[in-house]
Amino acid sequence: MSRDLKPHRGFAAMLAVVVIGSIGLAAVLNSTALYIEESREVEKRAAAIQARTAAYSCANVAMLRLRKNRDYGGNENVKKNKVDCDIKPVNANGEARTIHAQATVGGQTSRVKVDIQDIDYFFLNSWTEIPPQ
Repeated sequence: MSRDLKPHRGFAAMLAVVVIGSIGLAAVLNSTALYIEESREVEKRAAAIQARTAAYSCANVAMLRLRKNRDYGGNENVKKNKVDCDIKPVNANGEARTIHAQATVGGQTSRVKVDIQDIDYFFLNSWTEIPPQ
């Protein structure tokens, strides 16, 4: 009978190696999937930061142009650091002005609204980042 057990011991050892190897492979694949997902999230966050920076820069460009020319109407596309941003039409209400600017980077869009209370003194009433839609 001891002859019959020897082949089964080899099979059991081989089965143990296959099971342990499968568990190890599953762990490696899971780690790789988590790494890929985390890399995508990092890229998404970086794109959102770049979009916010570009939108802020665009709003500043609009404010500088408005400061030089109080009749500045906006409604233009500005390229800053290889990123396009849009200055929407400037809303005028007496001495008050409202600037809307937006930029998109890597599918992430950032929008900014700037309210200027008095165009003569260029008093900023508010600077608001508009949440994504």
